[in-house]
Amino acid sequence: MSGLNPRTAARSRWMDWQPKGGILTEGAENEPTKPSEPGSVGFDRATSSDSPKIEVETEQVQSARRLLNQAGVRIMTLEGGTTIGVWSDLDGPEIRTALRTLASPNLPIRYLDGAGIPMRYKARHVEGGPVPTSVLSEMERHQVEPWNVRDRMLNEMGVCSKGIPWAK
Repeated sequence: MSGLNPRTAARSRWMDWQPKGGILTEGAENEPTKPSEPGSVGFDRATSSDSPKIEVETEQVQSARRLLNQAGVRIMTLEGGTTIGVWSDLDGPEIRTALRTLASPNLPIRYLDGAGIPMRYKARHVEGGPVPTSVLSEMERHQVEPWNVRDRMLNEMGVCSKGIPWAK
C-alpha cells in the first residue's frame, strides 16, 4: 500500500490545473455581447392607450347582483348551453329586472325546482320552498309574467306565494 491514493491524485491534478494563455487573451480581444432587446416573444407590451379600462359597478348593478345572490339564482351549463336558474317561488318582476341588468336577455331561464335540472344545481340555501308541481307546470307554460300564474293558482289553493297555507 505504498504510493498515492487514486482519489488524492485525481484531486491534486484538478487543483493544479492552470488555463492556457490562449483562452484569456482570446476573450479579451472580443467585444462584449450586446444586450438582448427588452420584451418577450409572444407578449406585446401594452401602451397606456392600449390598457384595459376598469369598469366600476354602478349602484344598479350592485343592487341587481345582491338581489340575485339572495334569491339563489344560478348560472348553469346545461346541454343547450348557458341557462339562468331561478327558484319558482322566488321568481318575480324584481328578479327579471335584475336579470336584464346583469345577463344577456337571450339567455333562457329555467326553474331550479323543475324537471331536467341536474341535482348539483338544486341545493337550496334561501327561504321558502318550491311550488307544487301542477303550479310549476303552469308557470313554465306562461313565459310572460309566470309569477302572476303562480300567485293566482296558489291563492285558489289557499296558499300564499311562499307556500304557507293561509291562516283561517
